[in-house]
Amino acid sequence: ITNKSDELSINMQMNYIRPQLICLNEHHLKESEATKFSLDGYKLASSFCRRECLGGGVHILISNNIIFQIID
Repeated sequence: ITNKSDELSINMQMNYIRPQLICLNEHHLKESEATKFSLDGYKLASSFCRRECLGGGVHILISNNIIFQIID
């Protein structure tokens, strides 16, 4: 996903798309990379990375305009 973040941002800007929630699956990021990955206007809501297998993963970004709380 890191090599596609610019393409995703440009596509959203060109098409005036501003979703409140973005869910990315199969991101193939390591845990250390996932915490650093972001898009302008969004903050990390949740992320899951596989530790033993390659690939996979889920990354959830939420608009900076939304206040949320993670409940355990």
